[in-house]
Parts: sequence; structure tokens; C-alpha cells
Amino acid sequence: MRTTRWMTALMAVGLLATAACGGDDDGAADDPEVTVTVPPDDEATTTSEGDGDDGVSDVVDEAFLDDACPLLDGIDLAALLGEPAGEPEASSQVCRVRPASADSRGNLQLVVATSRAADNFETQKDTFGVDTEVEGLGDAAFHSGPYLFVLDGEVLAFMQVIRDSSLGIAVDDADLEAAMTTVLANIAAS
Repeated sequence: MRTTRWMTALMAVGLLATAACGGDDDGAADDPEVTVTVPPDDEATTTSEGDGDDGVSDVVDEAFLDDACPLLDGIDLAALLGEPAGEPEASSQVCRVRPASADSRGNLQLVVATSRAADNFETQKDTFGVDTEVEGLGDAAFHSGPYLFVLDGEVLAFMQVIRDSSLGIAVDDADLEAAMTTVLANIAAS
């Protein structure tokens, strides 16, 4: 059941990503991406006191929304990928790390969002299904296939790690949880 639900969700996400992006012209692997509702720049929260009009607490410094890659500091990316990692690449709330080898089809992706975090967390649960709940990581967390989703206050963070098939694609849940613990600590320190 776990594999069937994961594969169905992965295919659906892949189709949505391909339709939304129009495909990938550089010949790189078509990596599935997860859709998270993101407000326009004028709705993003800033560092100040109180609550924003969108219901998101403004006490978190959200510089990581422009570049999520520093949140990976302190994580052994090569160990997660199972091979030497390339340089992290930032794109708004997403940080992607591909292996150093251009021949590898591995991929690590971190996404962090603050807009409607709780609603988006529940949407991800409904879309992907829950393989296992995780205790002691943020306010709520779950694994679904290669993903780890975490709701921590007003922050939704999720990480996906897919290894090259020659290395065995599975990443231990405990390794994802340890990496996410570091991400959450980096968010708290930002």
C-alpha cells in the first residue's frame, strides 16, 4: 500500500510540475516537485512585532524565503545523496542539490514556506498520504515516500531525497529526520 500510494502521488506531482513548467529543456532528469501555495511578494511577512494580515506571525526572520540553501548548513549532503553533492541551487523558497556527477539522477530538494503553513501541511497529507507520523519533530510531521513534511509553528518545511537508482533510491527515515532537525534549528537561528 505504501509503495502504491507513493507512486500515485509521485506521478500526479510529476504531471502537475510538467504541465505548470512546460517541461525541462536542458535534458536534466524530470524531478517531481510538490506544489505549495505561496503568496505574492506583497503578501509575504516581514520581521516585526505582531501578526501579519495573512495570519502569519511576523516574529520569524524570513530571509530564508529568498534563499533556502543556507538552511542546509551543517548537513552532510553527500551522505544523504549517497554520492558527492554538487553546489546547492536556490530558487525562491526552494533549495535543490544535485549530485556532482552529471550522470547521476539523484536529487535533494528542500522547500520552506510560511504562507498558510497549517493549511498547506494538511493539503500535503491529503495529497501524498501518510506512511508514518513522526513524533518530536516540529508541531507535526510525517513521511510519505521520499518526502518528510514538517509543520513547525508558522513554517512548513519539507525535504525530498531521491538517490540515483544505482545506489539504491531509499534514504533512511532517521537520516531525513536528522537533516530536518538541523534545518529547523537553522530556521530558529535565522
